[in-house]
Amino acid sequence: MAPARHGLSKSLRLLAPRDFAAVMKHGLRSRDEYFSIAARPNGLGHARLGLAISRRAAAAAVTRNRLKRQVRESFRHMRNGLASVDLVVMAQPAAAHAPGEQLRASLNRHWERITKQCKESSFH
Repeated sequence: MAPARHGLSKSLRLLAPRDFAAVMKHGLRSRDEYFSIAARPNGLGHARLGLAISRRAAAAAVTRNRLKRQVRESFRHMRNGLASVDLVVMAQPAAAHAPGEQLRASLNRHWERITKQCKESSFH
C-alpha cells in the first residue's frame, strides 16, 4: 500500500515565472515581521500558492525547507476559505528563528487580511 500524498497538486501551485512576476507587480500586499505576501486575482475559482523563500531570509537549506513546509501546511488548511487568488509568500529574516506556532499564527492573520482586502476592494 502506497503512502498517502499530502503535497499540493500542480493546479494549486504557481509554477511559471510570468505568474510570479504578475503577482509581484500588480498584487495586493500583506506584511509582518515573518512574511510578506502578494496576492492577485486569478479567475480560476481557487487559490494558488507560490513560494519565494530566499537565502537572505534563511541561510541554511534546512531552515528554508522548514519555512516552506509551514507555509504549505497553513495554505492547505486555509485554501478553501481563500478568495480565487494567486499568492506569493516571501519569508522575512525573523521567520528563520521563530517557533512554528508563531509562524502559523502569522500566516493565519495574512490569509484573513488578504480575504478581507479582496472582499473590500474591486479586486475580485
